[in-house]
Order: sequence, then C-alpha cells, then structure tokens
Amino acid sequence: MWPDRAEYLNALDRLLPKVEKPTRYVGGEWNSVVKDRSSVDCRVVLAFPDVYEIGMSHLGFRILYSMLNQIDGVAAERAFMPWIDLLRELRAQDLPLVTLESREPLCDFDVVGFSLQYELTVTNMLAMLEQGGIPLLAKERTEGDPLVLAGGPVVFNSEPFADFVDLILVGDAEEALPEMLALQRTMKRDGATRLDIVRAITQLGGWYAPALYTLETEPVMGFLIPRPAPGENVPVRVQRRVVYDLNQYPFPENIVVPHSEIVHDRVSWELMRGCPVGCRFCQAGYIYRPTRQRDPRDVRDGVLRSLESTGYDEFSLTSLNTGEYGSILPLLKELMDQMEPRKIAVGLSSLHATTMTESLVEQVKRVRKTGFTIAPEAGSQRMRNVINKNLTEDDILRATGLAYKAGWQSMKLYFMIGQPTEVMGDVDGIVDLTAKILKQGRQSGGAKVRVTLSASTFVPKPFTPFQWFGMDDEAAFRAKQDHIKRSVPRGVEYRYHHHGESWLEGVLSRADRSVGPVILKAYRAGAVLDSWGEHFHQSIWREAFEACAVDADRLATQPISLQAELPWEVIDPLIRRKWLEVEYHRALEAGTMATCVDACTGCAPFSVECVKGEVAANRWEDFGVVSSKKLPAFNVTKAPKGRGEDLSMSAPGPAAKPIGCPTSGDIVTQAALELPPDEQLNALLLEVKELSKSEKPMVAPIYRYRAKFQKLGRSRFLGHLDMVRALTMALRRAGVQVLYTEGFKPRPKVALSPALSLGVASHAEYLDFDMAAPIELDSFLVTVNDKMPEGLRLIAIVPIELQSMALQESITLAQYRARIPNVSREELERSVEQFLRAESVLVTRVRKGKEKTFDLRAVVETAHVEADGALSFSLKFDVLGSPKHSELLGVLVGEERAADAEVERLELFSSLAERLVSPLVAGRTLRPSLA
Repeated sequence: MWPDRAEYLNALDRLLPKVEKPTRYVGGEWNSVVKDRSSVDCRVVLAFPDVYEIGMSHLGFRILYSMLNQIDGVAAERAFMPWIDLLRELRAQDLPLVTLESREPLCDFDVVGFSLQYELTVTNMLAMLEQGGIPLLAKERTEGDPLVLAGGPVVFNSEPFADFVDLILVGDAEEALPEMLALQRTMKRDGATRLDIVRAITQLGGWYAPALYTLETEPVMGFLIPRPAPGENVPVRVQRRVVYDLNQYPFPENIVVPHSEIVHDRVSWELMRGCPVGCRFCQAGYIYRPTRQRDPRDVRDGVLRSLESTGYDEFSLTSLNTGEYGSILPLLKELMDQMEPRKIAVGLSSLHATTMTESLVEQVKRVRKTGFTIAPEAGSQRMRNVINKNLTEDDILRATGLAYKAGWQSMKLYFMIGQPTEVMGDVDGIVDLTAKILKQGRQSGGAKVRVTLSASTFVPKPFTPFQWFGMDDEAAFRAKQDHIKRSVPRGVEYRYHHHGESWLEGVLSRADRSVGPVILKAYRAGAVLDSWGEHFHQSIWREAFEACAVDADRLATQPISLQAELPWEVIDPLIRRKWLEVEYHRALEAGTMATCVDACTGCAPFSVECVKGEVAANRWEDFGVVSSKKLPAFNVTKAPKGRGEDLSMSAPGPAAKPIGCPTSGDIVTQAALELPPDEQLNALLLEVKELSKSEKPMVAPIYRYRAKFQKLGRSRFLGHLDMVRALTMALRRAGVQVLYTEGFKPRPKVALSPALSLGVASHAEYLDFDMAAPIELDSFLVTVNDKMPEGLRLIAIVPIELQSMALQESITLAQYRARIPNVSREELERSVEQFLRAESVLVTRVRKGKEKTFDLRAVVETAHVEADGALSFSLKFDVLGSPKHSELLGVLVGEERAADAEVERLELFSSLAERLVSPLVAGRTLRPSLA
C-alpha cells in the first residue's frame, strides 16, 4: 500500500516545512517514551481524534500514556488528528498516518484506542483509521488488524459509532485497561482469534463489544435497542468501571513536554474526580460520580516533582469543581510559598462561585494573574434553580468583586442558552447580570475593565436528568442569540456557538445505531474536523441524513417519553434511572437538590462508599503533616561530571565573574582578534578562565551569558518561539533560574540568534540569558545537556558584557551547506557561476499583502560547489533582516527542486575590528561607542 519505511519517512519530512505547526508531528519531546520494538509484545496506539494541542492537554491521555509505558512488555505511542493541510498531503501522496514515537503506521500495532471527548470528532476517528491503514468497519477487519477501542464520555452513548469499534471501555481505565491488555497478550500468544479475544474481554467488566449484540425496535419512540445476540455470553447492561481510591493510581509526574504551546500548557494536576454539585445539564457531573479526592500530600509532592521534571513555570490544580476540594487553601498556600520566589504561577480550573474566597484569590495572584473565569450558566435565579446550579446572584457578584479587588481587569463569563423551560425573560437575565458585573468592574478598575460573555447552546446528554428534553430548534436559538447580541452593553465582548455544530452534537448525543451509516456517508462526502467551525459543513450532514432516511431534527429537538427504553441504556453508569427521573420532575418545578457535600441523596448503588467507605475515608481538610518535598535550589554548582560529553569548548574556569559594568579585562584582546575565526573561541575561553580567578563580585549584579548550541534532527522543525520555549524549559529542568521581566506577565529574559527556516538544521545557534547569580561553567554544559530534548545540545558558554551589542544586532553573516536532489554538480556549478557574474539579481518578497523587491546578489557573500556536489554559501544580514536561503536556491535551481533541498546552517559570524568573529567573542566586547 505504502512505500517502504525509509521512503515514506523521507516524504513526511519533506512535507513538514510546508504545513502549519510542524511541531505537532515530529515527536521526540522531553519525557516521551520510545521502547525498543524487540523488548515488547504488545504495542498500543493512544489515538486522540483532534489536533495535537488539544489531545496533549487532556489529563486522561497523560494518565494512560504514563500508566501503560510503566508495564513491562507494553509500549504506548501517540497519534493525533492531522490538520487539514497535512491530511490533504497524506491523501494526495498516499502516505500513512504514523505515531510520534516510532513513526510507524497505526495498522502495525496490536491495539488502537481512541479517546472520544466530543461527538463531533467521530469523523476524525474515521480519518485516522483510514489513513492509518485500518478498515473503517469492525466487521471488515481481519486477524492481522489491530483491535480498535474507544473510551471517554462520548461512549456513554456509543451506538452511533458502534459499527467502527471492536470494544468500548465504560468508565475509569486505571484497572480495566491493564487487565484487558494482559488478557489480550496471553490469548494472542496462545493463538486465539480476534473474535475469541473480544468475547473474553467482555467478561472482565466495563467492556462493551457492539458486534456481539443484535438490535430490537423499542415500541414507544422507535429506538434501536441493543440486546445480547443469541448464543453470546455478554452482559445485558455493561457496568461502568469505577476506581474508588485514586491514591492507588498516582497521577503522572514525568509528563511529556510539547515542543510548542498547547491549550493547557502547564503542569495540570488532577485533585479529584467527580463533582458534588449536580448541575442537571452536566453529563460529567453524573458519569464521574462519586466525587473522589487525591491525598493533598501526594498532590503537593507530585506537583513539585513534575515542575522539576518538566521545566514549566505554571501549574494548575484541576477538577470539575476545584473549590470543593477539602484542603484546597492549605495546599495552595504551601505550594505558592515555594513557587512565588521562582516566578511559578498557579491556575485553578472550574471554581464554583460559592467556593471563591479572598484568601484563595490572594494565593492565585501571587506570581501573575492567570485568568479569571466564572460560569453562572443562567442569568435568572429561576433558571439557576432549574439547572440546580446552587448559586445566587449575590454569590456571583461577591466572587467577581473579589477578583476585581485583587486587580483583575478581564472577566470571562460562561452562560448556556436554550436550557429546559427557558423563556426570553431568562435570556434578559443573562444580559442584566453581565451588565452588573461590568459596572462592578468599572467602579473598581476603571474603563480598562473588559468582560467577555460566552453563550453556548444546551445539548441534552445521556444519563442526565435533562436527557429526556429536546434542544431548541434553529429559529428559537437564533432569536435568543440575536436578542443577546442586540442587548449587551458596550465593553462586553459577546461570543457564541454556531447552531449547526450544536445541532449535530445534539443529534449524535441521543442517536441509536441507525446513525452509523449516516456518519460513514458524511465522512465519504468530506466531513472531517467538524469541531472546527471553518471546516464544519452542515449541508454535508443534512444530505447524509436525508440519504439514509434518518430524521435528524427529531433526534435533536423532540422530547423523549419517560416510558421509552433508551438505546444508550445498554450501558449502566451506576446512576439510578429512577433518581434521574425524580430530578427531571424537580427541574420542571424549579426545585433544587442538595449537593453531595451537604447530604447523600442516594443517587447510586455506591452511596455506601460515599457515606462510610473508601470515598469517605479519603476526604481531607488539611495536610496534617509538614512538607516532605521542596523544589531544588536553582544552581548547578553540584552538577554531575564525567558523563562523556566533550567539554573542550566550554570555559574551564571555576565560576563566572559578575558582569555589571565595563572593565579593562572585558575587552577582547587584539591578539585574539588576529587569530583565524576557528581559533578565536579557544583563546577566548582561556581568557575567561584567567579573568574568573581575579575579578571580585559586585553588589547585586546581573550575570549575562551567551551559549552556542546545535539544532539537529527532529528539532530542526522547531520555530523561533518554540526554540525559546525549549531552551528556557531545559534550563529550568537543570535548576538554572533565569531572570524574568517585570510586569503583568513576567517572561524569561532570553534572546536567540536570527531565526531559521523550518526544517533547516544548524550547528551554530546562539542564546543569551540573564541570571542573578553566577553559574559554574565547568559543569554547566553537562548538566543542561542532560535536560535537553532530542536534537538540541549546548556546545559552549561564556559570560558576556551587559553593554555589548544585542545578539541579533551583532550577527552579520551566516554560512550554509545544501544538498539538492536531482541536480547534477555540473548544472549547479553553471548556475552558481552565472549568479556570481550578475551585477544584481532582483527578488520580490510578499509580506502581509505587500510586495518588496530587493537585490539578492548583494546579500550573497560567497557561493561555490564542493567536490561532493553540495552547495556551500554564505549570506549577509542587512536592513531586510534575515536572508533566506530558499530564495538563493530557488534562483539557482528553481523553486520546485529547491523545496527538496537538505539545508544546514554551519556557522554565524559577527563583525569586530573589521574581522569576522564568533558571536561568543563579540559578546565579550563593549559597543563601539562605549569602548
């Protein structure tokens, strides 16, 4: 089907510079796990059917990756949905979707498991299966194909996509997934068939195999209801798996650090699972019951170790309702006492307004304000009672008032429109409450205060009290949306969801298996990345539903009779249906229910666990012990030595001297400048060694350093900002505390040499950074290189002058080498000779819609063809900024062939005393005006 592995990997690498955010696809991130194929007998793909930035932010994905890779004989690798640009290229060139770790196609693995978090990602799952070489329909898979699994909240109604998966895991995976893999490995070794393995797995509990069920029409609503097929020994209802004591399964500390920013780009630590409030629209509040807390001592120690392991400068304490965590305040205070001096900020997710306190706000803002969001969900008190939000207007205004008083000037409010029994007066309540919050902020913080109002659309979800209600039709939805848009006051930014996406979510949430062919037909017609508005085409779905004779509007908007059996009830969520019915009726009367914190309402058979069992035993109000873990001191004075690195290019002195003002010893000697460029660095390092012995420290100095590093392998696809991120995080992992800027959002004080084009390797990049204390140069390179991601490596470091020229400003010349496939040496030599003879070669650049023509010949210092046919050339930096190697190659051999060139940057040079010198040498010299 595909070319051999070497060919498709080369083809993939040639594609990456052409697509948006290639760091999504390169792998090799810090803390990623790559196991030798010969050492494992079970290879698993953790497949997330959305883009990398979303999948890598998901806590469950992090848990499974760490957990499975700790099992001997099991390798877990990652795959994500490619963005539309790469997907089109893969299809056009018939190339496979591969994992990030081994870069092998999905079809080469034993198990492929999808995490389904959102209904609209179902076509992404099909795209990943097809591009991974796996048949879309479970019934078409043969013995050589992987087992295809699915889990996540969407599987609580798995009927719409049941045709595409072999097995569905319902509930917590910490116990169920390792059990399943152990059984699969044993049976596969013994020669069992796929069908026999699937049948055996259903006996473990929590596993649903749709193919082993037949369908029966329910008489009240006409739903297709799954029943065990004749002769199949499978459960009538598949019970959800629940881990009652989360402390038996520690949250992962060594999480993978992405090359570029992701949605939740921080150490995110799960405090607890479940929520005690019971909002009637919230599926997660029901399917993750009971509320289970992690030991605060484990949380504290784990957060500290994870920050040390990753190099992040922000963490969050995460749950569905973080303020309800029993020991949130003492935990947060102890953490922030250590984080504040290190400029490590905290964020708290999903705070209920009633849990907001002045003490909590003060802890959150100690380093920087990471954002303030509150979710009233409804504007009127009647609607808040209908949805059982357990929240008053006074509670909301008290919480926003605390945030304004603490200095926040930006407020995000989340509401939901179209909830059961809602009328236009309730919609007015959304506008009125938003106006009050804006006025409150303006009185406290002045005209700079801004409020964002986000209004999502109610979608009925399985196993909630609102599963029997229909959602608003399009006309009602637009009337409410337009009313808000016309009514919000100035100073409020209004954001809303498009009805088409919410409509499809509603259809898929309450559909039965008759919708499977619709999904397949829509996918074949081009439906993919539907959760991204720019790629959602409602017409494709409308046509697919019509072609399959399925009434989609009825599925989304029609109320369901309480007498009807529901297709998703093949799953037993361990929440009593009778209890949900009581809550349904109570909602119609705008009645509220006490939270689980106040009283047990008997919602489930595990109520005894909540009242006096394992769940009750794991609730905390404080620590009860002193801290057992602290972050390491930020220095490298005790760094390990003798790890085999070549330190010949590092300064051999015992410590750097403080650099705060010019001294005669800081001027590079004329003798050093007389040396050839490749010998200047060694002379400089000897000079640094002598200076470090004699200079005396100053009062509160700033220590500035310049380091040279390589950017090879996968790291050549990192952009300029990605490089800043990767290097600063590596420094933090190594215990190096870089100085931060002041202001609202402090940033590390670092600077890099001029940016490279994506895909270009480099042997000579440079980094400047400031510190408040000196570093030990002897051990610095060893220590930091031990914490670098794949492809990045420091080569040398020297202290530099504060008054020296800025790094980018000082660099004047870049030297490159390029190999161009399918271009002969003779042809290339003729093109180079013709180019060098020309007085000028005009090239036009287009940036932000504007054209600028310049003389390319003027920036090409040298160019010649080497004996092996490679092109060696050097480019000068000028007022236009960084010269582009692609422009020279395009002129020489044509843009199409130039696109396949393998290019590397060999060195960068600065000009000093009319000579080319290393930027390391230039950094030791004052600006000419200060000399």
